[in-house]
Amino acid sequence: MKLGKLCLVSLALMTILFFCTKAQAAEGGVPVLLYHHILKKAENPFPSNSNIVSYEAFSEQMAYLYNQGYHTATLSELASYLNGAITLPPKTVVITFDDGMKTNYLYAYPVLKKYGFKAGNFLITNRISETPVPFNPTVLFQPLSWPEVNGMKDVFQYGSHTHGLHNLINGTSALISGSDQIILQDLETSRGLLNTDFLPIHLAPIIIEP
Repeated sequence: MKLGKLCLVSLALMTILFFCTKAQAAEGGVPVLLYHHILKKAENPFPSNSNIVSYEAFSEQMAYLYNQGYHTATLSELASYLNGAITLPPKTVVITFDDGMKTNYLYAYPVLKKYGFKAGNFLITNRISETPVPFNPTVLFQPLSWPEVNGMKDVFQYGSHTHGLHNLINGTSALISGSDQIILQDLETSRGLLNTDFLPIHLAPIIIEP
């Protein structure tokens, strides 16, 4: 990536965090950064896909957070903070990933571990393979494997992004078109596999009793 583009990435992230941390101090908010898929710029065959962040940009963003002294809160810390049980440093950010892409293990995990960062990862559990699959950047969605998931627990805290309902049925989200029983059973399956109580924010209205 060219220096000019890297500078623009840093400026954009710096601007977002500046206003978010001001809001945090004034209103008790915490900025949440969301990622999906990470590919090196030279290997990315999907340059127009906004869900893909280059490895170069991600590495620079994490370096910026580290150099600026940001605390990366876990999902548990964020939940405790929102419930009023703890306070967090003014320069706090939550890093999250959705869907459970193989590149979370290949590219994101080493960078996060390098800086001692924590992050959340919301997994679609029925897509997780039993054994690792060979990396192929030309495949848009390559899932994590259970060995990779278990090997990243020192950095990632996991949440449910459904078991098998992250898809469309006749153009409508399966989480909307499915019955309450199907949805609850799906989320309970996913939560059980991951041993988690965390769901993405857009699933927050769905209440599951412990």
